[in-house]
Amino acid sequence: MNEKILKKQGISKRQKVFAWMLLIAAGLTVLLYFEQIALIYVLATLFLVVLLLIVAFADLEKVGRMDEEEPATASAAMSNDHEKTDTARNYEKSGRMQSLG
Repeated sequence: MNEKILKKQGISKRQKVFAWMLLIAAGLTVLLYFEQIALIYVLATLFLVVLLLIVAFADLEKVGRMDEEEPATASAAMSNDHEKTDTARNYEKSGRMQSLG
């Protein structure tokens, strides 16, 4: 539904992203031209902190969560010998896997 509203307005999400990128690039260019490197460092640090806070408080548990039955079948498929990597097979052959587990 949100996409329909954006299409009615005439500005797509992609165009908004490109507009923001252009605005940020222009701002950085102006700051570089006037040699305000310290301000660029401060802004970059603040934007990074904001990004990390967004990721930290994001509810990632529910993103892409499989049904309760699927993890059991997925783990069973991964435990089959034909699904193992060459490295895992080499560890099992050398006996290192038993000593690690």
